[in-house]
Amino acid sequence: MSVTKNPNVAVPDNPQSYTKSWLYGVGERTEQQWNGDRASIETKYDALKTLSAIPGQNVSELNLSTSNGRATLIARFGRSDTVTGSEITIVEELYAVDVLVDIRRAPYWDAMSDDEMAVVNQAFDNQWTEDEIDANAEIPWTTSWTDLMKNLRYHLVHGVDTYFETAFVLRRSSHGVRTSQIKASFTDINDVVTAPTFSTQMNDLVESLPSGEWLKKPPEVEHLGRGRWRVSEEYHWAEKWSVVYGGTWGWTA
Repeated sequence: MSVTKNPNVAVPDNPQSYTKSWLYGVGERTEQQWNGDRASIETKYDALKTLSAIPGQNVSELNLSTSNGRATLIARFGRSDTVTGSEITIVEELYAVDVLVDIRRAPYWDAMSDDEMAVVNQAFDNQWTEDEIDANAEIPWTTSWTDLMKNLRYHLVHGVDTYFETAFVLRRSSHGVRTSQIKASFTDINDVVTAPTFSTQMNDLVESLPSGEWLKKPPEVEHLGRGRWRVSEEYHWAEKWSVVYGGTWGWTA
């Protein structure tokens, strides 16, 4: 059987038929269909296949079938988010995390000088008694050890060398489809950055973030299936981060 093609009729740019499907929490997907002679439909197929490799386009699947010189092309497009009217949905979460920190980092000891801290460490490392501290340490126990020094030695000698500190993690997740322009940034990772601000309804739930310093962590990109992606950014809080991260905790003159 042969097919006669009208030379004045080409495969239209717009599909001859299309369907839409919508799934809650996932979004809307479009399926478009073209029919025509085999050569023209194959040309359309090749054009759409090339288009799918271009960033920002949303072609996710092509199916071409032929029968008796006629052909059908079905193009499926990645899902778009119609729940919010935007292709990107942002979710923000704030977590409080207990962290075990060396007991000597506790703010309780802030009034101790570096030399006093060094003497306590020396006495503990050598397991000196009070008499041995008087005999060996530059700061004698009986005349110069402060209550802070004695309290720290007491903790260390009795095996209490850590304490709980509360840290906070702010996670911002952007949910999108193949065409979404999220653009995860690797700039300033593992550096202290300007304190993040909320961009969602979290503004109505949390009065303010704790004062302190925020460390930016590397972003993560996850494929959620069905044409959707999640890009997550995290910021970790501490009262002071070390100067090696661009923070303010460290030696000062």
